[in-house]
This record gives sequence, C-alpha cells and structure tokens, in this order.
Amino acid sequence: MADKSVEAPRDRIIRLAREIEQDSRKGSLEPKQFFQRFIERVVAAVGARAGAVWMLNDRQQIELLCETGLERTGYHQNPSAPARNQRLLAEVLSHGQACAIAPAEAPPDKLPTEDLLIMAALVRERRCIGVVQVFQRANVPPQARPGYLQFVEQMCGYASTFLEGKARGDEEPTMTAELAEQFEQFLAQIHRSLDVAEVAAVAANDGRLILDCDRLSVAVQYGPKSVVTAISGQDFVNQRSNLVRALTALTRKVVELDETLLYVGKETGIRDEYKEPLARYIQESGSRMVVIAPLYGPGESARTRGVFEALKRRLQTPPVTATPPKAKLPDDGSEPAAMGDSSAADRRDAAKTGMPEAAPGDRTDAAGPDTERPSRAIGALILEQIAESRPKPGMFARAALLAPHIAQAVANARTHQRVFLMRFWQWLWRRLAWFEGKNWYKAGAVAVLLAALVGWMVFVPHDYPVVATGRLMPAVSYEVFAPEDGEVVEIFVRTKQRVQPGDPLLRIRNDALRAELLALRNRLNELRLESLVIKADLEDAIRRADRGESIRLQEKWVETQIKIRGTDERRKLFQQRVDALTVRAPAAGVVATFQLKQSLLNRPVRRGESLLEIKDDSGPWRLELDVEERRMWHIQHAQKERGDSHLPVEFVLATDPVTTYQGRLERFASRAVPNEDGIRVVETFVDVDEQALPQRRIGADVRARILCGQTSWGYYFFGDVIEFVQKKFWWGRLSAEEDALPVEPARARR
Repeated sequence: MADKSVEAPRDRIIRLAREIEQDSRKGSLEPKQFFQRFIERVVAAVGARAGAVWMLNDRQQIELLCETGLERTGYHQNPSAPARNQRLLAEVLSHGQACAIAPAEAPPDKLPTEDLLIMAALVRERRCIGVVQVFQRANVPPQARPGYLQFVEQMCGYASTFLEGKARGDEEPTMTAELAEQFEQFLAQIHRSLDVAEVAAVAANDGRLILDCDRLSVAVQYGPKSVVTAISGQDFVNQRSNLVRALTALTRKVVELDETLLYVGKETGIRDEYKEPLARYIQESGSRMVVIAPLYGPGESARTRGVFEALKRRLQTPPVTATPPKAKLPDDGSEPAAMGDSSAADRRDAAKTGMPEAAPGDRTDAAGPDTERPSRAIGALILEQIAESRPKPGMFARAALLAPHIAQAVANARTHQRVFLMRFWQWLWRRLAWFEGKNWYKAGAVAVLLAALVGWMVFVPHDYPVVATGRLMPAVSYEVFAPEDGEVVEIFVRTKQRVQPGDPLLRIRNDALRAELLALRNRLNELRLESLVIKADLEDAIRRADRGESIRLQEKWVETQIKIRGTDERRKLFQQRVDALTVRAPAAGVVATFQLKQSLLNRPVRRGESLLEIKDDSGPWRLELDVEERRMWHIQHAQKERGDSHLPVEFVLATDPVTTYQGRLERFASRAVPNEDGIRVVETFVDVDEQALPQRRIGADVRARILCGQTSWGYYFFGDVIEFVQKKFWWGRLSAEEDALPVEPARARR
C-alpha cells in the first residue's frame, strides 16, 4: 500500500508534465489558452496554492496573462502586493534565473504574500519576455524546494519552446513564400557547380541559414575514409585541427555503422561505439546538440529524407522524464536519443512529407532493404546547436527537404570529378570554346602572325654578342713591392701623379735592420782601431829586431785586415738594404693606386707585398674585361669557326657613352676567378687603338660586345633559356680537345 501511495502522485506528475510538453508542440493553441492550461497543470503537479503567468506587453510593462487560485493567497486584498510583486518580477526578467524565496528568508516588505514564491523566466529568441510564478505553501520543508524549483524551470522550458514555435509560425513549417524563395536560391547555388568542395561549401553555409542551426558541416566519403569537406562560416577546413579530426573520427563511425546519431545533451540511449569519439568531439566543440545523418546517392533520396523524418517523429513523441518535486530533475529539458535510419517503417513513412519532391530524378520506389542490399552512404550531414540541446521547431522537417538535394549534388560532383584527367579536359574545352563563331578569323590571323614571327626568329640571322664590362688600362704596368718588412712612415707621391725613374715613392722604417747596420759600423770601427794598434806593435818589434814577435804580429794584422774587409762588405749590403727602404719608381708612368695615404701610411707591411702600381700611359692601351665563365663557350666556338682568335670587339666608354669604338680580342686568362659579386669571371684582354681614343683615363669603365658571329634572332633573345636546358641535361657540349685554346696568365707584369 505504501508503494502505491507513492507511485500514484508520481504517475500523476508525469502525466501532467507530458500533457504540458505535448501542448508546447501544438501550434493551434493561442498563447492565453496554452498558458491557462499550463499554469493549472503546474500548480496541480506541485500541489501549490496558486500560480500566475506574467508577460511583457507592447509597452514593455509587466501584466498578468492568466492565473489560478490567486484569490486564495490574499494578493488582491493587500494594496502593496502588486508593487512588491512588480519588483520581484522585474528582478527575474533582468537576470533570467529561476529562484525560490521563502517568507522567513526575505525582508517583511519584499514579498506580496506569505507564501513560498517559485519564479522562472519565459524565454523567446534568447530574451526574457515573461515570468511563471507559483505560490507554494510556506511550510514546505527546505529540502523539497530544489525539486520544486527544478520542476518549474523544466516546465518553463516547454513553455519557452511553445513561444519559439509561435514566433516561427507552426510547429511543422509549411512552404511559405520566404522559405520557398530560400529553397529556390539554395537549389540554384548547390547545382551550379560540379566541384565537390564548392558544392559542400554552398550546402554548409546556405543550408545553415535555412535550417537555423548554429553550425552545419558536410562530410564526403572516399572509400573507407570520411573527409569533412565544408564547415559553415569557414572558408578553409584545417584537417589537422583537433576539432576537425574529432569530427572526422565520429563521422567515419556513423557512416561505417550506417546509423544516425542524435545527441541532445546526454549519452543515454547512444550506442557504445559512438560514446568515445562523441565524448572527444563534444569536449572540443562544446555543442549541446549534434546530429550526424548519412547521405545516400542518387535514386535513394527517400532513404536520405527518411532519416530526418524518423528524427522528426521521434521528437513529436519524446519520453518525458519528469519526476516528483522532491526528486532531482535534469538541468535542462533535453532527452537523449540515438536511432538508426534502417527501420523499414521509418522509410515507408518518410516517402511523403507534404513538401516538394526531394530531388530531380529520384525514384520514390527505390529498392529498399527488403528487395536488395542498400548502397553505402556517400557522405554525412552534421547539424549542431551550441546554446541549447533541444532541436529548434521545424529543423528536421527542413533538413528532410534539403538533405536529398545535398546528397544528389555531392554525388553528381563526385561522379564528375572521377573522370580521368577531368581538370585537363575542362581546361582544354574552355580554351577551345573561344574559337566558336567569328573568333576563327581572329585565331587564323594570330596564327599567321605567330608563324611569321617564328620564321623570322629562326631564319633571319643576327650578330650574337657576348656582353662584358671592364676597364680601360695601359698595357704596360709596374707593381712596386715592399723590399723589407717594416712600417710605411712616409709617402712622397699621390694618386695620378706622374713620376720618373728613380723618384722616391715612399719610405719604410725597419728598426731591426737599422740596428744591425749600426752594429756593423761599430764593429768595423773597432777592427780598424785594432789594426792600427797591431801595426804600431809590429813596427816596434821590427825596430827591436824581434823576429818571432814580428811574425806573430804580422799574422794578426793580416787576420784583422780580412775581418775589416768582411765586415765592410756586410755593412755595404745592409746599407743597400737600408737605402732600399726608400722605395723609388722603377719606370716613368702614373701612380694608379687609389688613396695611398689611407691604405699605406703607418701600416706594417711584409717583404714582397704589393704597395702600389705605376702604369705607363704613354704606351699602348687595352681593355681588361670580366667575361662570365658561362659565356666563354661562345667566344671559343667563334674563334674555332673563324680560324682566328682575334675576334672583333665593340665598346663604349663611361666617359663617352655616345661613341662606339673598335678593338680586337687578344687573349684571355687561363682560369676563372670569382668577382666581388661571387660570379666566376675570366679576365679577357682587348687591344685598342689608343690614337682613336680622345679621352684616355686609367680605370675608365667600359661596356664591350665581343662579336661571336651570327645566329638566329630566336637564339639571340632566348639563348639563356637554351643554355640553361643544355646545362641541366648536358646537351651540345664541346669536348675538351675542341675547347683547347692558348691562354695567358691572369695579368701581364713587367
């Protein structure tokens, strides 16, 4: 008996909650009618004294919509009750949170009655527009209050669903003019392209607006692999991101099992195979509702549409999990579900939806599972809601309308792209389409011009020059080297100064050499003094007729004389070395070294180091060109063809760029060296007629063209490209014997 006394109230509460939920999906009810029945059932379910529904009017003022039992609370008899109640309702509307206020816990002037007030907000389009207020007995135990509060909040969720449905129209949207226009635009966009990525992008972005979900994604199946091709709001899908990888794994499992996944906040009723990948994806995305439905190929649009028809029917009769007020209720009104689309009854019921046909060319009598094995899914459609777990009204009805078209467009695009070399054929036909109509004449004229141009470039000869840069220099030059180690302490000349043979150029100081010379001088003086002493002693011994002493002193004097002559010779050699520290001009000419004092003065030098250069500007002149190593083949080949190594050269001076001068190739260096830019060059010498050069300046920049015979205009313009190909593939290279030509050292010295 005790169990029956508990079960009876519980069943009554569940029945009342189910009736409220069913009313919330009836679009035929007027708001006042719905809320009157709503508040009566809520009051009956919780056993309250009274209840009321307050709504904002057009002037944003709170007014009473409907009530039950409010007279029993003494609300109307208390003059201050309306004002107090208005403040409470305004607080709930401002923060949108459900609350329960007991008389013992509130100030005396706050509550309109002596009852426990339970209040929850009504939400439409994420905006609080009303409050449900329940007047419960004040002697309710404190531990029962959370149960009452959660139950009222859950019922307000159903009421908010009713308001959302009324805001959108009916609970089953019909083909309104606006929806029909959106649908037509969607069809025009999705069937405009045969590229899988473009089709998926249109389906995701435009489809999301029609379905009114927070995120819509399209996955395409390639064999056993599922690829998330498009996500609404994203121009590019990063396949390496954690979100996309988790969604790909979950979608692959759905397509593999061929069973639709519906997640509405809880995992209750979801297959075990889905739980692990679903948990990873929910953790990454934060979605409250996820629907992954397979898409099937052409001829099976009824099967694709049946997936969402089954979801729609399931939501029309959901299980209600309301519990008595003392029980713990869920935080929201969501109920989990996972269902497949393989039900034969669902497929038969999904054949008609009251909407236009799903896709052109579909067969409504397509073979089902009872006649032949169904084909595998070609992809999947993923619907998500971030803020709320309950699907919005009409979402699945619209999805049942769009999904077959998405599947048809994706299948057509996949079939089109599987054609061998499809991108090449598309490119080719786009180009060939230009020749239609009068464009044939234009194409013919262009072809004739191109043929004439090609013939001119192939058959008309032209001189082929090797262009190089260099300097105008005297042919005779002298380099001055350091005679000894030391430090340059004095410079007697400047750049471009004319000198004569023997003119001092600079002086080097070598303290060690000077010290050695001084030591030799001192030693020579000592030996000479010693010789005088020995000679005096010898004369004295002769006077004394001391024969033995005379012989000894004679030998010593001779030995001293030998030492004197040796020391004097060494002194002369060191004196010459010291005199050579004053470096003198070896010949007449002009000092060609730039910035002598900056580069040499007070600088230590080593013996044999080049100090400066003197050039004889009164003698012959020549060009010193830097020819790139890769151009030397043309010069050598032209020399071989002409049988003459002296090729003609044209050049212009930087000081006179208008006049072109003539020269002839004389010789080139034996090896290539890198220049300042790191390019390997060969120093090449060109003889010129100095009398024809009115302005001869040492080191003047020149730009020369070494004429290497005639070639075609095509090779003249595109020779570098041809040489590049030859270099990479080793074509047309001369043998070492053919290339052998006389060369000289890099620079002539005198």
